[in-house]
Amino acid sequence: MLWLLLPRSGGSLQKFHVSCVNNDQAFDFIAQQRSKISDSIVEKVADKFPALTSLDLSYCCEIGARALEAIGKNCKLLSALSWNMDPHNTTVKTSHAEEACAIAKTMPKLKKLDLAYVSLNTESILLILSSCPKLESLDLSGCRGVHLDNTFLKDKYPKLEVQVTSDAEDDYNPWAWGCGCCISEDSDDEGHGEAYTEYLLDLGFNP
Repeated sequence: MLWLLLPRSGGSLQKFHVSCVNNDQAFDFIAQQRSKISDSIVEKVADKFPALTSLDLSYCCEIGARALEAIGKNCKLLSALSWNMDPHNTTVKTSHAEEACAIAKTMPKLKKLDLAYVSLNTESILLILSSCPKLESLDLSGCRGVHLDNTFLKDKYPKLEVQVTSDAEDDYNPWAWGCGCCISEDSDDEGHGEAYTEYLLDLGFNP
């Protein structure tokens, strides 16, 4: 189907879903390159889709910050990005901080962002939140090491809906920094709020 449709798009393609593409025949065809799906191939094809508004690259674990930055710089209308990882893939990077930075730096118009099982921390998510003011939906399912406070989210990002479903084996603990991404419940305890404020300050963010 790609071989029939893409030549006719003329750069007007708005949605592109390539989940689970492993041998990159599709990307090889698009770019007319002989390469695996990688940063370099994405950098070469990104400018061919300036009208792209929705992109799903889930399970494409070989691409990184360079590819995401190229997409952000060339696809300026992008409002929805899915880059979910396979939770059973043990070869995924231990940190995607650079990738989060690329998203924050180049995709300010995002309204929907799915990053399930990507290796992120609280710092990376706060950077994305502060750089993508139009964000309405954020999927952080299974993102270990991300800790968000519900009161903070409601105050700072009232229109944002965050999905934080973690692994089945993760016990829900609103103050467990090491488990799957969690959001602490609302609390009237001043100490609770102060503790999270101190946590943000330690990360270099002014709440």
